[in-house]
Amino acid sequence: MHLLLILACTFLLGLHFPAQSQNNDPGAPFGNEPGSEAAHAFYNWRPTHLTTSPVIFLKDLLDSWHSRPLAWDELDTLKIKAYLIAGVPGLVIRDEAIVAVAFAQFALEGKIDTLLEYDVTRTLQRELLPVLTSQYGSQDQQQQHIAIMKKLLAVLNQAHPLSYSLNGTWQLISGTMITKGVSSVTDYTKGQQMIKIINDSHFAFLSHDLNPPADSSNHFDAGGGSYTLTGDQYIEHLDYYKDRNWEGKTFTFTVTVQNDTLIQKGIEKVDKEGIDRIIIEKYIRLHP
Repeated sequence: MHLLLILACTFLLGLHFPAQSQNNDPGAPFGNEPGSEAAHAFYNWRPTHLTTSPVIFLKDLLDSWHSRPLAWDELDTLKIKAYLIAGVPGLVIRDEAIVAVAFAQFALEGKIDTLLEYDVTRTLQRELLPVLTSQYGSQDQQQQHIAIMKKLLAVLNQAHPLSYSLNGTWQLISGTMITKGVSSVTDYTKGQQMIKIINDSHFAFLSHDLNPPADSSNHFDAGGGSYTLTGDQYIEHLDYYKDRNWEGKTFTFTVTVQNDTLIQKGIEKVDKEGIDRIIIEKYIRLHP
């Protein structure tokens, strides 16, 4: 974490972003005054708003700058291109402010607010789109901009590598149940299929038989909800399920991701028998 803080402070104190906006200062964050102004304004605001999300500060700041509407997480090239063609100013300035505030919080506190972390990740991804990189002058300036965006994304990934690698579509391959030291393994690739879809804030699972009987009953099952991730502790909140008796329950697991394999481990309490069962599920990532 110490290295990450150094990187964040280095960014705030002088990473040279290609100058693109109207007030150019190559020594300031994002290479101009808006990023520097946003970061310093956050420094002044934060001590008296320690429990308030930086997203609130950022929204108020951008409103005061009369930032025009475009979703903070927009990655649709056609929408961004239409926005630029319309001659609406402020998209790059707004992106500068989002990145500056996120890394200002990182430098101050060693963390980034969850919602702001999502916004700054999408912002950096947006700034890597050709429709925007082409706005940064010469080829050398464009390549410099791309390199810095990738460096900042790498800092975020290093700070929270699991949260980013967890996202995706996963197929359940096997499940191991350990009861009083005795293990039983179920192969979920034979006769059935289950997938789990995880994004930045929610999960969903779906399963069915691969060879349904003639009566069309395929034992379909599905559910989903929100989740929280703290370190390797992954907690699912089952908000939707076909059996309403299960809705509202939470399930706690530890998770590890290595390459394209996800291991999810939890404990099932069997109150009637007075025992705890260890459940270990193995998933593989599905690629488009």
